[in-house]
Amino acid sequence: MKQIPRQITHSKLTFLLRCVILNPRVHLADVPWLLLYLLELPVTSEEAIMPKLKTHKGTAKRFRLTKNGKVMRMLAGRSHLRRRKNSSKNSDFRHAVPSEVKYIIKQVKQTAGKAAKS
Repeated sequence: MKQIPRQITHSKLTFLLRCVILNPRVHLADVPWLLLYLLELPVTSEEAIMPKLKTHKGTAKRFRLTKNGKVMRMLAGRSHLRRRKNSSKNSDFRHAVPSEVKYIIKQVKQTAGKAAKS
């Protein structure tokens, strides 16, 4: 008895369905044999690779990840009305602070992709 190798991919399943639906000479009794034939076909490189996740550019620009895994962000309120704020507050705006919220950390790591890893 043959062992069933590997998984069946989407394109192979589509091919099988087209053979069964479009070809009137193919009977439903032949489907298991067609399935075994498709499982023996080699998996192509396009089928084996998962699609790439796109980096969310807004997240990549606003956050960065440290080597220890902390998510660093800049403080809000630094864009205007800085003359009336004291110099220590203005100095604090120049330095990034770690984000403490676990949900935000999780979201940044998912959406920023490779940009967050550096």
